[in-house]
Amino acid sequence: MKLKIFSVFVVFFLCGLLFGSPENTFSIVNPYDGIAWEKVVQYKANLHTHTTVSDGKLHPQHIVDIYASLGYKILSITDHSEMNKNPGNITYPWENFRNLVTSGGKSGLYENRDSKLMGMLAVPGREISQEHDIGSYFNVSIDINSAKKIEDVIESIEKNQGLAVLLHPGRYHFTDDWYVNLLKKYPVIVGMEVYNQGDRYPGCKIIWDNVLTKLMPDRPVWGFSNDDAHRFEHIGKNWNVFLLSNLTMEELKHAMKKGQFYFAYCPDASNSTPAIIRKIEVDNKNMLIRIQAINCSKIEWISNGKIVGTGPEYQIKTSDGKVANYVRAKLYGSDNKSVTELQPFGIQKKRLIEMQAKLD
Repeated sequence: MKLKIFSVFVVFFLCGLLFGSPENTFSIVNPYDGIAWEKVVQYKANLHTHTTVSDGKLHPQHIVDIYASLGYKILSITDHSEMNKNPGNITYPWENFRNLVTSGGKSGLYENRDSKLMGMLAVPGREISQEHDIGSYFNVSIDINSAKKIEDVIESIEKNQGLAVLLHPGRYHFTDDWYVNLLKKYPVIVGMEVYNQGDRYPGCKIIWDNVLTKLMPDRPVWGFSNDDAHRFEHIGKNWNVFLLSNLTMEELKHAMKKGQFYFAYCPDASNSTPAIIRKIEVDNKNMLIRIQAINCSKIEWISNGKIVGTGPEYQIKTSDGKVANYVRAKLYGSDNKSVTELQPFGIQKKRLIEMQAKLD
């Protein structure tokens, strides 16, 4: 009799763990886990811009000087590979600008820049066009001459230890499943642009949410905001804010992989007052996410493309059907125009094997 009572107790205990209160059944996957907010430095970055080496209107040194004057500390010049007549089809390093030629083959127009003296991190990058434009980062030389499809390009980036970002997805007409299948196949694609050259492709946001709905929490897709500048008027409306202890290529690459950054779109450029994140706290016991920010007039919480809450904190209630597998936050600046967006928080159901392990 005692044995039967004990068995029934174990069954009810396991059921309570699996189907009981939210804090026992689910956990929040926090991309900002481990960030020491009081210690890290927030570095402003643009990872998509062009010069006269491809189809831009500004010389490389002018692009660098303008971004430096606007407080950007991380910059990747991503001239189009098919237009770039320089070795490796890349506008890099900055210390070699003088030897570069324009897309028309002209030489002697450029001046070198020393990224270290400027206190900036120059990131090797390029835009590769094959079915869907791809931002390729952290590799100086990749073979794309034989690439016949997008998979060839991504595999070349992966082979050369680079990272890839899907650029302006709202520009194309690919299905959500096309993105889902590509992202499942290639972890080297860390994310996609949500804002590009201001907000010229609003469909980017829709695609991002649709993809997150299908892939989270097991396969996160990080959001990016980039100027994609081709002329002066494009500069300074978009940026990413990386949370780094040191301004190094290694830390930046790690942050891009883990989603340890947030991003902003400011329609009035330097006259905007976007929200700045001061701290993010995740309370898994109570399924709470809290945000501390300045210059913030409103916070919206979004899941499955719909607003599910407002305010500086959000308690995830998986039983109400509003939140499935992720939630993300959108903060409005004090100007009520600019937006700051966080990376998605995954909502993961604990496995039975994890529950049993706690009993052992």
